[in-house]
This record gives sequence, structure tokens and C-alpha cells, in this order.
Amino acid sequence: MTRLQIKNIIMIGATV
Repeated sequence: MTRLQIKNIIMIGATV
């Protein structure tokens, strides 16, 4: 997993 993917997951998780 790249940092971009991890950041994306964190952002999505934060919006949920």
C-alpha cells in the first residue's frame, strides 16, 4: 500500500 492509498482510506474513514 502506498501512502496515497493510506491517506485516501483515512480521509474516507473520517468522512463516514
